[in-house]
Amino acid sequence: MKTPIVVLCAVAVVSVAALFGWTKYTESQRFYIMNSGDGNAYRVDRQTGETWRIRGGVMSPVQEPEPTKSLEEVPSSIIESLEGSASYMMYEDTFLGRLYNPSGWHIKEVTVAIYDKSEDDGSRWFREFNDSVDLAPKDTGLFSIETAGGKAAGANKWTIKSAKGIRP
Repeated sequence: MKTPIVVLCAVAVVSVAALFGWTKYTESQRFYIMNSGDGNAYRVDRQTGETWRIRGGVMSPVQEPEPTKSLEEVPSSIIESLEGSASYMMYEDTFLGRLYNPSGWHIKEVTVAIYDKSEDDGSRWFREFNDSVDLAPKDTGLFSIETAGGKAAGANKWTIKSAKGIRP
């Protein structure tokens, strides 16, 4: 009868020792080093996921990247406040313009309408073009549009129809 009790006690002692050993092992192996191949090494905390960059003996935390903000339609009042000039480049059908953004919006895309006005005040040539721009708040930026025939048609008037950007 004493044999099963001794065996149970031995199993309990071994189980507690194994659990204690596993706890100590995981505590001592909390961090691991990962080599990136570009001269940086990274120390990663297995429990929290925190990461530090190690370079030249200096360890600095790696910041989480900010989530990218989605593009929104820019209000018409902001579009009306955009100022600029544009014209065709010499010998080309490239319509090149410069815009100033007085607002707090970061404008990333514009829709430009290019047209001509005939003498009877009707439009003979009219096209809308989208262009990606990087127009930071209170800054100037360029747009460039290939029009394929607009210069030959005499289209030299333009207006901004819409824009998309990142809200301030």
